[in-house]
Parts: sequence; C-alpha cells; structure tokens
Amino acid sequence: MLRGAFSRVSLCLVATVATILLVGVAQADVMTVDGWYNPNEGYSQGQWVDFVVDGSGEIIRDGQLWWHEDAAGDVYVAFIQPVLVCNNTYGANCVDWEPANNHTFSHLLKSDNAQFVFTNSDGNTVLDITLDYLYKTPGGYSSGIGGPDAAVAFGQRNWVLDSASSLDYNFNVLGHVLTVDSPETLGTDSRTDPNAYTTVDPDYSDWVFHMMYEMKISAAAFGPSGFGGVTIGDVHNSPMSETGTYVPDGKVPEPSTLALLAVGGLGLFLRRRRNGQ
Repeated sequence: MLRGAFSRVSLCLVATVATILLVGVAQADVMTVDGWYNPNEGYSQGQWVDFVVDGSGEIIRDGQLWWHEDAAGDVYVAFIQPVLVCNNTYGANCVDWEPANNHTFSHLLKSDNAQFVFTNSDGNTVLDITLDYLYKTPGGYSSGIGGPDAAVAFGQRNWVLDSASSLDYNFNVLGHVLTVDSPETLGTDSRTDPNAYTTVDPDYSDWVFHMMYEMKISAAAFGPSGFGGVTIGDVHNSPMSETGTYVPDGKVPEPSTLALLAVGGLGLFLRRRRNGQ
C-alpha cells in the first residue's frame, strides 16, 4: 500500500459516487484527449477533490476534476488522482509504496479503472461509464472505453468520443513503453525525500507519475437540455483496498501551478504545497 495513506492491503480501492462542485477558470478552447491534463489546452472548470477514507476519516489531498464544454456542446473531462492514492510507479522503482515494490505493472494493466456518471441540465442521469486504465492490444497498449475493464452501465457507448489515461500517454505519446519497472527516481519516500519523483535518467523526465483519466463526451448524450454535471464513481486501484469518497474541498487549482504536472518530478511540488496549506 502507499506510505502514510492506508492501514491495510487487499485488492482494490473503491471511491463511492461523489458529486463534484466545479468552479470556473477561464482557458482557451483547444482540447486534446491524450490522457495527460494540460492546463493550457482549454479546461475551463476545475475543483480540488480530496479522498476521505471511511472509518479513519483520513484525508488524502490533491485529487482534481476538470471539465470543459465546447461550442458544439461536447464535454471534456480530466480526473487526476492524488499520488498517495495510487501512482504510475511500479516494479523495482516504486515510490511511496509500502511494503517496498509491491506495486507492479500487472496491477495497472489488469484491473484498474474508474467510473464517471454524467447528468443533463434537468438532473437526469444520461451516461454511466467505466474507463479501463490500460489494456493490451494486438499492436501494443491502449486505454479507455474499449478495454476489458471498461463498461457502459447506462447510455450509449458511441457517446464516448475519445478516452485515454496518463499511463497510455507515457507509453504511446512519449514512447516510454516500460512493462516491468517504471523509471528509476532519486528516492522512494516523498515524505523524507523531496526528489523522490525526480527521474535518474533525464530521458524519462517527462514521465507522468499521476494517474489521470481523460475523456470526451458527445453533446448527443445530454439532449436538448445540455450538459449538467459529472460525478466520480467507483475507482479501482490495485493492489490495495479502502472504501472512501472523493469530495470537493472548495478550492480551485491554480492553472499556472498545475503546469508542473507536465513533468512527473515536479508534480511532487504540488502535493507539498497543498499539504502545507
């Protein structure tokens, strides 16, 4: 499990459905669904979301939910999990996992997914989907609605126009296809080492350590009343299991600060800054 995050280990993490209150941040209307949240590409609404662990009440901060409705009524959504809930480190180079190196590539590949529920402006549920974090294809790896761990519980699959994850981005956009060990970093415990998410090899300095889901939903899903909102449902992160809820904490992320998410090593700065507030 992740250090300082949970008290027991089992198979998955479940985040019960939480309605996310979003606050606007003006951006340009240029969007790309590639699995990496780019603060400059056009997301106009955002909210910090904290994971509250059931029972203990422990709060794991720095989750983020972003969305944007374009001129055609299509909706883009990006969900960024806190690195202390789960992250893109695995194999011999795990960071913030305890016991050491108990997070494997297989965990990310075989079962991890996240559920998103969309409503229209009338408050009616119109789409309930689960996106696969990463899956094997004949030609390599992919992510999103086409995977074996994906599902459409309500609505139409063809309303999901595009979907991706940050590990998909690492593999297929950056070209870092690492199926045994994630990039080696300068540390293994971010509580004591500020360079824990800095890669040893500069060729991997752009590796995205945050687990992110990104998607584009057709305007057709919302009908005449238009887009209403999106909620985060069950989030499955192997190999640990805790029940909790993603809830908004009332603060809006700063786009200039979130630009640090472009570089995995600098993403740690974001968490340290937030924990100090």
